[in-house]
Amino acid sequence: MNTFPAIRDPGSIELLFKSIRTRDIPEKITTDYLAPIGFRRQSDVKLLELLFFLGFIDSNLMPSELWRSAAGSDEGSFASLLGKSLSKAYTKVFETYPGGKNIDGKALMTFFRQETGVSDTEAAYMVLTLQVLTD
Repeated sequence: MNTFPAIRDPGSIELLFKSIRTRDIPEKITTDYLAPIGFRRQSDVKLLELLFFLGFIDSNLMPSELWRSAAGSDEGSFASLLGKSLSKAYTKVFETYPGGKNIDGKALMTFFRQETGVSDTEAAYMVLTLQVLTD
């Protein structure tokens, strides 16, 4: 089954992306990187999954070329990089629902449940995560 990121605190996504743009490129992205920038909760580990899913880190938790391109970028450049990353990571979603940002939340719930077999609650977090990312 496919898996998609399900971030419990969607406000943390913007803070994480700001940190990528404004901080030095770390050697490795672990909880040791997340804690000093405000991510100390157990659920914040999901942010690492998000970064991997979107291609900001590789399977060894090392910053990818996408991370390096995003580091130091302005908001417009970052939005462009993120858009390309979203198109790639969520290919199946956008193929199924070509409406982009205007995809109906109920339809997405059904899509994520069918694709992943997760609970309604987890599917709702997947929908919320995608909605935050596309805003």
